[in-house]
Amino acid sequence: FFSTMAEHVIAVRSEDGKDFIVDPSGISQAPQVSTQLPAGSRVRVNDVAKTFLKSDTMAETLLLTKWTSGLKPHEGSIGTVLASAPHPTDEKVTVVGLRSEFDGRDFVIDATALEIAPSVSTKFPVGTSVRVCDTGKVYAKMDHAAKALTLSKWVSGVTPQDKEVGTVIASTRHPGDNSLHVIGIRTIKGQDFVIAPEGLETAPSESTKFPVGARVYIENTDKLYTKMDEMARIMNLSRWKTGLKPVIPSAPATTSDVATPDGEAAAEGEEPAAKKPKLVPKAHMSCASEVKGSAMHPNGEHHVIGVRTETGQDFLVAEDGLRLISNVDSDVKSDARVRITDPGKVYPKFDEKAYELGLSRWVMGDKPIAKPSALIGKVMGSTTK
Repeated sequence: FFSTMAEHVIAVRSEDGKDFIVDPSGISQAPQVSTQLPAGSRVRVNDVAKTFLKSDTMAETLLLTKWTSGLKPHEGSIGTVLASAPHPTDEKVTVVGLRSEFDGRDFVIDATALEIAPSVSTKFPVGTSVRVCDTGKVYAKMDHAAKALTLSKWVSGVTPQDKEVGTVIASTRHPGDNSLHVIGIRTIKGQDFVIAPEGLETAPSESTKFPVGARVYIENTDKLYTKMDEMARIMNLSRWKTGLKPVIPSAPATTSDVATPDGEAAAEGEEPAAKKPKLVPKAHMSCASEVKGSAMHPNGEHHVIGVRTETGQDFLVAEDGLRLISNVDSDVKSDARVRITDPGKVYPKFDEKAYELGLSRWVMGDKPIAKPSALIGKVMGSTTK
């Protein structure tokens, strides 16, 4: 599947929270055979009797790190699809690896026991960042719709605050009028609500270079806008603070800048070789970000990008203050679930590549230990070797 002579490397974030750089020949992807239940789908368990309780082999195939033999999910519980594969002895049956939202456990279950969360709204697709602009459009007593929308943190009778920010979880047709939609959202406080589309507004996304969801790195703090409170509000940046800036670490030295392992003195007439600086994880993490929205600058000359860092801070940055984190491997998409099959193919000293890929949890010299949570994770990007 992967070339052994790859000219690029893959960034993987393990489930125990560490970043590694791996040769493509040293990883395998989680299987994805179900077109109805792709990875990342939000689903409800409708029949726990179809759980496979003794499926050690299938759990390993599906790359499940939090699976326990003999356990079942709760009837009606909500989870996220991690992977899917044919049943080992009955190819007509598709088994799904599911992570429960209730307790974080993994389960192996027949695909026919699951119901995918609906998504009928084109204006508010799943994952859209939204702001509540009219609390009068909230349906506080629509229990049936909340269940259909897989809102596991719904409380009947509760309403969000005006201007509260959240993310679209699902959308379905109004139970009393098939021509209308209702939207299920989860706020940053972790509460679920049902609301009419007229009660929501989306963060603008006008930049084609930096679309919403793209991984980026803040390279130049001089390009930050620290006093654009109204722009931050428009982009739903609920964690914005006026005047705040992230700490930018120095870029690691390239290989040509590094002293020899023996620490040999430089030849006569040459400058002493610089020592490769070590990254400061917290500072490094403060720069790796995800795009949350974008809008035209008031002067009309360029876009302003709203980003959220991996430390949970929101910033506004000019386009030329950001670097898009690449994914050059067409065979392995960002966020793909993978296993490091050969720790010997991990590059433990690629500081400059870790910087290029915005790996906030990279530690020079580190290699994964032999346990599932350290070897299984998701792709964060890829770049040339």
